[in-house]
Amino acid sequence: SLMSSVLFAGTVCGQIAFGLSADILGRKVVCISTSSIMFVSALCASMSFNWEGVWGSFHMLVSCLFFLGLAIGGEYPLSASMASESADPEKSARRTS
Repeated sequence: SLMSSVLFAGTVCGQIAFGLSADILGRKVVCISTSSIMFVSALCASMSFNWEGVWGSFHMLVSCLFFLGLAIGGEYPLSASMASESADPEKSARRTS
C-alpha cells in the first residue's frame, strides 16, 4: 500500500540524511532532533482524521508517515552506534560475535 511504501521510503532517506548529519554535527544533537521529529510526526499522524481544506486526511497521514519514517531511519543507526560505544569494552566483543 501507499502508506507502508511512503514509510519505508522515509526510513531509507532518513538513514542516509541523518547518518551524514550525525557525522558532521555529532550523534547527540542528531539523536535528540530525530526523537523530536518522531514525536511530532507521530502526534500529527494520530490527529490526521477529518482534516478539511486543501490537504485531505489521507494526504496528511501519508506526509506525516513520511516524516515518521525519516525519524525512524535516523534513530535506528544512531541508537545502535551510541549503545555500542557506551557498552563495556570487555563485554562488547561477546555481544557482537
